[in-house]
Amino acid sequence: MDKQARCEAANRVIDCIAGCGRRFFYNDAYDLTSRFEVDIFGQLFFIDCATGRRIHNMYDLPGGEKSRALAWDISDYINDGTLVPFSHFEQEWGYGQAMQTVREGAMQTGVVAKK
Repeated sequence: MDKQARCEAANRVIDCIAGCGRRFFYNDAYDLTSRFEVDIFGQLFFIDCATGRRIHNMYDLPGGEKSRALAWDISDYINDGTLVPFSHFEQEWGYGQAMQTVREGAMQTGVVAKK
């Protein structure tokens, strides 16, 4: 799988997270979901849902500690194919029952390592 295909798969994980529960990575006011993009030079960018800003340096990602750590691991997956640790999805994140939907959706993408 090439970098662009891994980016598309990774964005499906973000869509799972943004589509239910507390909707992390989604901004209701702008109706915008965060996503990753690979430009024509192969550089990876994160599009922030709160500002629409294109972020190149993954250490400048907004959000809380857990969402940043997850985004960093997703960026590693896109860049080099390292699967995202399942441990990110073991906690509830305040999603309640919706967390099971997130787990199942994330696992179906092939981006997240098996438990």
